[in-house]
Amino acid sequence: MSERPVVEHSPEFFSRSAMNSLLRHTSAVRNQMTDGFRSQSLVTTGCTPKAHYSGVEDEMGKYTFSIQFPCDAEIFKVIHKDFETRDSSKKNPMTIIIYRDRETDMYDYLEVPRYHSLHQYFGFVYQRNQREFYRALQPNTLIPKGTIIADSPTIMQDGTNCYGIETNYANLTMPETTEDGALASIEWLEENKVFCVERRQIRFGGSEFLLNVHGNKDEYLGIPPIGSVIPDNGVVFASRRINTSEEDKFLSSILLHPKFLQDWEYGDTPVHGRPGAMVTDVTILRGKNEKAQYPSIFDRQVIDLHRRGFNFYKSINDAENELIKRYGKAGDHLRVAPKLKRLFIDSLAEAMGSGFIGRPKHNVIYEKLPVHHWLAVVEYCYWITPDIGYKIADEQGCKHIIVAKKPRSEMPTDDEGNIADIVADPQAVMSRNNTSRFIAQYINACSRKLAIHIENWVREGDVNKAWEILYDYYTLITDQVIPMLEDPRFDATQDINDVIANKTVRPFIPMDNNKYLSYYELIQILREKYRPCYGPVTYKGNSGRIVRTKRPCLIGPIYTMLLEKDGRDGTAVGSSRLHGTFGTPTKPTSMADKVALPGKESPVKLWAEPEKRLAAAACGGEGMRTIDEYNGNIMAHRAVMQAIYQTKQPTAIYEAVDWKKVRKTGGRMVRFLHTMFRASGIEIVESEH
Repeated sequence: MSERPVVEHSPEFFSRSAMNSLLRHTSAVRNQMTDGFRSQSLVTTGCTPKAHYSGVEDEMGKYTFSIQFPCDAEIFKVIHKDFETRDSSKKNPMTIIIYRDRETDMYDYLEVPRYHSLHQYFGFVYQRNQREFYRALQPNTLIPKGTIIADSPTIMQDGTNCYGIETNYANLTMPETTEDGALASIEWLEENKVFCVERRQIRFGGSEFLLNVHGNKDEYLGIPPIGSVIPDNGVVFASRRINTSEEDKFLSSILLHPKFLQDWEYGDTPVHGRPGAMVTDVTILRGKNEKAQYPSIFDRQVIDLHRRGFNFYKSINDAENELIKRYGKAGDHLRVAPKLKRLFIDSLAEAMGSGFIGRPKHNVIYEKLPVHHWLAVVEYCYWITPDIGYKIADEQGCKHIIVAKKPRSEMPTDDEGNIADIVADPQAVMSRNNTSRFIAQYINACSRKLAIHIENWVREGDVNKAWEILYDYYTLITDQVIPMLEDPRFDATQDINDVIANKTVRPFIPMDNNKYLSYYELIQILREKYRPCYGPVTYKGNSGRIVRTKRPCLIGPIYTMLLEKDGRDGTAVGSSRLHGTFGTPTKPTSMADKVALPGKESPVKLWAEPEKRLAAAACGGEGMRTIDEYNGNIMAHRAVMQAIYQTKQPTAIYEAVDWKKVRKTGGRMVRFLHTMFRASGIEIVESEH
């Protein structure tokens, strides 16, 4: 009898892919896609541990954006970036902890923000270890190496990284599940809110001033106060330029009247943000140009905010001076890490550039651009609820777009009361060759069913039987768990309590599990011993009637990630911008242009090559040429805009362009082609036919 073949996969060679316990039943392409999904997954309020774990999750949990001490540290100085809100409460968006490395005697610092975000807007609120955090705020306190004072909320107390949500799925063919579509429950969406952080900036000064869009006749506020919310119109700032020409001086003087300063007009420069978002931080930078052509009252709030920022930087400078004083004027024995040295230099530049302790002639640079007068940067945060258009993915490489939502009361429900939060197409699994999705769902459903029995046995006082069955379940799946279960330090009672609390058993399934060459063998055994509910399900159809399926359907958990593709990037273009050199449609390049309007103004590429072929087959060549002329022919584009402005019914224009007056040129791209051929001595002429 020949030996049973073993699984030669090793977790060490698979990196993050090893988190998929059922890797052998997932196509290589889909597994590679899952790696990309993990890097795009969002931190949600409903994140949970996986129903079955591979062990790699604990290791990945060590490499999150945690804030921890890299050495045995002695706290030297703690500096808060405090701001006073309108209601006189204190808001602290940032804490600087300066410490001394007890081994190397070198000084360095930790930056402890309230929020984390490396994305355009998605992020998370740091989960602080309150005990260690407040210990680190006390000067002269000794903090051991590796002490974590703040971490991602996806990290559980045992170090497990919960980067997704264990979600009940039903695999059904429905109108909503066509292609990659998915139906989601409203409650599931509301349970998985996502935190967002955004920043908006504006440059002003000289002849340009901030309008009083957040104040009133008694208080001039061009910048939203910390702790306030962005108004319903979404305007964060708005600036107005004073025209100094002789013919426009009279109009400029009118626009400086208080009556006209509380709202922006055509010709002003607004900066839009998220309505209802809360302002959490304000940074003011001042350039070296001091002359302003507008009343000083317009800058009172700006100067006050700048002074408060100066106090923060001055506190850092004071810490540096205290260190120099402690180690002597020369500071020969003072060792400062490059990171802290850069903080000292930047803080000194900010403090000196503020105008409060001197004003050297230096240029202030922000995001590679000089600040000539003033720069205001506002940070605001908000929570969003996932909705239609959001993308989700699972551990096995299946992805879906949420195309519809219903309350849980209308979602598929089995005879044991299990409700599906996501409905997806079962055919997608077969076409993508990742049957591990069905295997994972079945194992998780068995684990959920077993947890109910465990709870009942404990309630009846038969704890020994509960552990006996639980031990059998663990060892049935893999032998690699036996040394841990039989270790004297293993707490069986605590494990049973965890099962009851989590309402599921969490079996250990390592990627290199050699007990089964194929997990179909395990499914057969589980079907006999721990069979979950598998039968017809009931739901409310789109007609409003209750529907009961003829075929059985399994409602079981699948680990789901909410991805950064959110479908919020709506675009509306009346008339797109044109490239200054080529005259072709182009998108806004500067941040100021991108946020000048509530919606995006980027032109959308409507016609790719396949779409053009289909449209040409239906409309003919002349029809396609006409469409291209609207966008690429400047004269035709101008005629279209005139027709829109001059007609009484802009939504019912019979003929936008009079082609007897406007010559068809083929557009700018065709002209480029002609020019390139002419340079080579080739002339393209139009055929008589």
